[in-house]
Amino acid sequence: MEELMKTKIFKVTVERLLLNGGQTLYMVGWSLLIGTIIGMILALILVLCRKGGLVENRPLYMIVSVYINVVRSIPFVILLVTIMPITRAIVGTTIGSTAALVPLVVYISPYLARLMENSLLEIDPGILEAAEAMGATTWQVIRYFLVPNMDNFSWMTVVAAMGQMFYSLSIAMGILVTWSFWYRYCRFLEIRFPES
Repeated sequence: MEELMKTKIFKVTVERLLLNGGQTLYMVGWSLLIGTIIGMILALILVLCRKGGLVENRPLYMIVSVYINVVRSIPFVILLVTIMPITRAIVGTTIGSTAALVPLVVYISPYLARLMENSLLEIDPGILEAAEAMGATTWQVIRYFLVPNMDNFSWMTVVAAMGQMFYSLSIAMGILVTWSFWYRYCRFLEIRFPES
């Protein structure tokens, strides 16, 4: 077994591949789970609070809608760097797979919210009207009619999550490469041109 772990595939040991594969599954899995929960809440707010919704609340609808549109329009790399202070406040660091969860969730949840909102808007309004006519409360409509219909996101979401995770890894590697270059360059200058 130890010999298998030291076997190299494309100059990388199997042990390292398994470790990195586990980290990838950890980041994608948790970010999808947390992002789905937050996206579901955002989608319900959008559907319920829109004009003509069950709980019409235009200011809340506008705030959530603008938040989703803004986050979805920001490239992930810029979002990743922008929310580094928030990531540090929540996780305590900006490095590692746990720290990558914060920007991944922030990026994925609005994307999922729009997918779920579109799925909910396809529900026949007559069904919701019939539920209200039978005396269903708002929470019953949400539980029995809206939430079961939020199944319109697919494997494309998983692929998008993995793509964003690779972006975050490339940023981390870019920072590391830049730092090592400048460190080596400064060391070269010190050796080559010592201070008098």
